[in-house]
Amino acid sequence: AIIILTAYRWDDVLEEAMQAGVDSFIPKPLFAAAVLEEFRAALRRKGGAAGKKVHKAELSGRRILLAEDVQINAEIIIMILQSRGM
Repeated sequence: AIIILTAYRWDDVLEEAMQAGVDSFIPKPLFAAAVLEEFRAALRRKGGAAGKKVHKAELSGRRILLAEDVQINAEIIIMILQSRGM
């Protein structure tokens, strides 16, 4: 799944981004609950846990590519993911 965490509005390129494979966008400021819920939703959409609630154990072992140009933001997201077993 491709999830873009962004401070920018993507309305003008949303359709093109979705056609290119982007699954969803999460606007900044980021909140741990919103980020984790979007990861869970992406897993459900991709068939990883269709129709089920995704638990912590089901998130562990997943691979995530995080591209963030602000170091502190990257560190925060890493801490959130690590606290959830990812």
